[in-house]
Amino acid sequence: MFLHAQNNQISIKASLLPDHKMLVDQEITYYNPSDQQMDTIYLLNWANGYKDKTTPLSKRLIEDYDKSLYFANIKDRGYSKIRLLTCNDSNVNFYELKDASDVVRVILPSSLAPKESVKIHVIYEVKVPKDRFTRYGRSELGYNLRYWHMTPAVFEKKWYLFSNLNMDDYYMQPTDFKIDFTVPYGYTLSSSLDQTTSITENEVIYELSGKNRLDIELNIQFNNNFSVYNTEKT
Repeated sequence: MFLHAQNNQISIKASLLPDHKMLVDQEITYYNPSDQQMDTIYLLNWANGYKDKTTPLSKRLIEDYDKSLYFANIKDRGYSKIRLLTCNDSNVNFYELKDASDVVRVILPSSLAPKESVKIHVIYEVKVPKDRFTRYGRSELGYNLRYWHMTPAVFEKKWYLFSNLNMDDYYMQPTDFKIDFTVPYGYTLSSSLDQTTSITENEVIYELSGKNRLDIELNIQFNNNFSVYNTEKT
């Protein structure tokens, strides 16, 4: 435990699997930023917004006369399926919100005091949707990933719970990230994070890191069409 609140920390080990799936093993160190005891934490799980026609994302697109996700074939949809979730190594109860399947309520094993922290460990499977719904997802060229991992919702006197509505309005606290992302050999991963790579016979492991980040976007392609430009100031 820490005496002073600081950035939340997210550590992720992710692997790109066949059938457009990812296995994500994630640890979140969440610091209570308030002066209140907490018994519950909420996680934004926006990757689950593509799972069926009842999600807030599907309903939002319908309001804009976009029926692509509402009537999509199941093979084109995405989801996020939780396999394990613990807090401080203890099993806990967790629930998807009734009207927002992309927000998860986690019941803490004990109250979290102000300025103290809890470690949340979650293992989940993500199916990457087609990118024709929101521009993020999979295409013939590869994967453009955004809002693909879980993130604690923001608490400022109250919880701010937002679903994925295709409005690029992800609201999160500044977070320090450490990500190990494994892709099959031949794929190239690009991001705005600091990165190093290690290569084996069959796969490439990208070690990514960044501090005070509000959003993480990754692009994975078999043929890399990104260029790097160095300037005097950047």
